Amino acid sequence: MYLVLGVNTEGYRDILGFYIYPQESASVWDDIFKDLKSRGLER
Repeated sequence: MYLVLGVNTEGYRDILGFYIYPQESASVWDDIFKDLKSRGLER
């Protein structure tokens, strides 16, 4: 299970995503970051 949190410049936290994968791997993180970027996540 992966829970991705974000913190803005004012210090507020928000849940950006919740993902369930059977194991951890580089491809899982790639999928997660691609999903976040497709939903508008920026640096």
